[in-house]
Amino acid sequence: MVEPVVTKIYYDRADSLKFWLMPFVCFACFGLKGHIGSYIANLSRFAAITFFVLCGFFSAESDDVGSLNSVKTLRRTTLRFFYLFAILLVSNIIFYTLGVGTPFKRLISALLHKRVLFEFIVLCSWPFNMGKSLWFIQSLFYIRVLLWLMKKLQLLKFYKLLMVIGFLAMLFTSELAGVVGFNFLGITYFPANWLTCALPNMMLGRYAYEKRAKLLAQPVSVYISGFVIGTAMAFTEFTLLNNHGYLYHMGNAVGFCVMALSLSCLFLRMPASTYTFFTAHGRSYSWTIYALSQPVALILVQLAAMASSRLLTAVQEWGGIVIYIACLLITLIFGYILFFIDAYNDSAFIRKWNRWLH
Repeated sequence: MVEPVVTKIYYDRADSLKFWLMPFVCFACFGLKGHIGSYIANLSRFAAITFFVLCGFFSAESDDVGSLNSVKTLRRTTLRFFYLFAILLVSNIIFYTLGVGTPFKRLISALLHKRVLFEFIVLCSWPFNMGKSLWFIQSLFYIRVLLWLMKKLQLLKFYKLLMVIGFLAMLFTSELAGVVGFNFLGITYFPANWLTCALPNMMLGRYAYEKRAKLLAQPVSVYISGFVIGTAMAFTEFTLLNNHGYLYHMGNAVGFCVMALSLSCLFLRMPASTYTFFTAHGRSYSWTIYALSQPVALILVQLAAMASSRLLTAVQEWGGIVIYIACLLITLIFGYILFFIDAYNDSAFIRKWNRWLH
């Protein structure tokens, strides 16, 4: 009996969501001014979790459509991780060699330290000034490899167990770490990483795909209410942790997961739209802004420091907004240059570059 062919459905509104999430990614990474700004920056951590939920949803769809799609996705994620790792490592070496920070010898010595290697390889914790956001693509790479292995070994049916394990790890190694007295090799809490953030939320995305008929049939009001409730939950969580001296949310919060799932389902349930800038370029532009954010941040800080102390203070206090605007402008200019080159010159290189971005 011939199995029916599963057709891929283009949830193009989700691609536009990726574009709208990027300001929040920058706010979470680089902060905002003042007490209210710090709350906004903390709440903005839901954006990375939303990306993981969407990645889990689409990875499940790729498995439905065929193994070739999932292999291509794994290959693209692998290349992106190693390219960005190489770029950030070289950039740090250049800046440190120029004397902007720790001397070069200490940089290499720190990189080869066992504790640093453990934190980088296992906890996805980047040890140098520039590159803190690498944890996201590194975690995504780990989970995509895990999913590929599970598919090869026919173990994907156990993904719900992994989801539960991941959420328990999230709770007891971050939010509740101070309450339960968590201590592993002297580390008293784990930051958001592949186990405590990417794993449970990508499995949550797979579960959403499995239940998509019911989830995407719900009215818009359900997901708007869910997002508001999730925001209140997240705000309450890290406020209580702050008041009790246990600020271990570090990108992990149950409220963030509720926000991420609600927002993802809200955009996924929207009907396919006609061509718009955001649905056409949301995915590629969000990736480019993400890749540029750390190098642009360090360059802007150095330029501001050379200009004046007042400008440096402004860049540091309004970092999230300043860095997002700078990355967005660079991305738009770069995107339009590629568009015009592709339009007036049949370049195989440009076509390959565009496919890699997407």
